Amino acid sequence: SIYTDENVYWLKSGRGLLMEKVAGCGAAADGVPGTFADTVHAEVNQYAATGLFTNPDADFWLWDYVVAPNSKSFTVSAPDAGAAGTATLVVRLKGATNSKVDPDHHAVVAVNGTAIGEGRWDGTKGCTLTFTFAQQLLLPGGNEVTVQGVLDTGAPYSIFYIDSFDLTYERCYLAVNGSLLCRAGRKDVVTVDRFAEPQILAFDVTNPSKP
Repeated sequence: SIYTDENVYWLKSGRGLLMEKVAGCGAAADGVPGTFADTVHAEVNQYAATGLFTNPDADFWLWDYVVAPNSKSFTVSAPDAGAAGTATLVVRLKGATNSKVDPDHHAVVAVNGTAIGEGRWDGTKGCTLTFTFAQQLLLPGGNEVTVQGVLDTGAPYSIFYIDSFDLTYERCYLAVNGSLLCRAGRKDVVTVDRFAEPQILAFDVTNPSKP
């Protein structure tokens, strides 16, 4: 629900779904674990900006705001990011001020101090920016994403909110605390490293309702 951060679930006993067992192909493992495309969503519901939305069903919770020409920085995690490849960052913004100038807002986005793109939009509209950049900019862990407001559109002022980030990147096949949820893609063989114990189980959850 968009109206609370607490959910209520009703549970009842019954006959569960039995998982089907399948045999492995016995193919040789890769010598070095590869990577797979993983997406991390970063969002904090901190400000209830109900006055900026006309749809009563809209998600009006926003993370933080920028008053141009200032900036705000956020941490977006990229666990076990690979050393090469291409990453994509989706930034969702929401305008808070509206003047007679069009556009009102200009934002520049940087990852770990390197600018990866910019965008302009008008009024209290929402704005989704998508940037593709070299994955070498990422650190295998926390990454600083900075959103800079630029006061150069002719508008006398510019205030806008940051809603969320979606980071898609190449992640190494490395277990975390004894498990890893990953995609095989078109690979026939996937090698996952960094297990503490040799006895492991693999589950195919491509169809979550019928694992």
